[in-house]
Amino acid sequence: SDWSPDSRSLVFIKADGNAAGQSIRLGVVSSRRILDDQGRLEVTRPNEDLAGLLFDEAGKVRWLKDGRILFSTVQVQLPATAREMAQREQLFVVDPGRYHSVIKLVPQDMESQVPQKWSTFEVSPDSRRISAELDNGGVIIYDLADGKVETVQTDENRKSSEIIPVWKSADELCFTSIATDKSTNQIHRLDLAVWKNGKVQIISESWPANFINTFFNADNAAELLPLKKN
Repeated sequence: SDWSPDSRSLVFIKADGNAAGQSIRLGVVSSRRILDDQGRLEVTRPNEDLAGLLFDEAGKVRWLKDGRILFSTVQVQLPATAREMAQREQLFVVDPGRYHSVIKLVPQDMESQVPQKWSTFEVSPDSRRISAELDNGGVIIYDLADGKVETVQTDENRKSSEIIPVWKSADELCFTSIATDKSTNQIHRLDLAVWKNGKVQIISESWPANFINTFFNADNAAELLPLKKN
């Protein structure tokens, strides 16, 4: 769920009917006015259903500053068998204030540069960019203005990190990076990195290994990459 730019309405995904035990569910992107113009609760205001979708527990929706509502789902045509169901998620926007249709955001010829699953996407504080984690740990930034994709970190064929890329500010993205021992060219630990204006800086390079273990959760970090011992 997410608040509207004026902080008076809420957008969310609601399940359609009883779907207990199902991993993929039929649902609706809905919005609801919570506060009136005087800041008072509007308890009787009904939901406004905006778009139907298929979603799972990682489904996400975000309200952009320009009024558009952004969400991810698979694009399907029903009826369909299990083998005909799409495996790649897409990003869509809907803007009930200006048009009454759902628009696909990323062009088809750019799909190889973006994730198959968009559950880790997040919008920058100024709504200019979208970050997301690739399927095996890489990180990309999608520019909403020009539609360009910047690969911040390449896909390293490893398990995805538990730390989803997070915007530190409108121009700074924080994410986990893969440190490499330059003398052996071997991966030796995870590090914390910040992207800013097209450049990446490792900010945890001087942190002790035991602190890195603690920061990334020692039990799970071992499953991601072996950490170098001091």
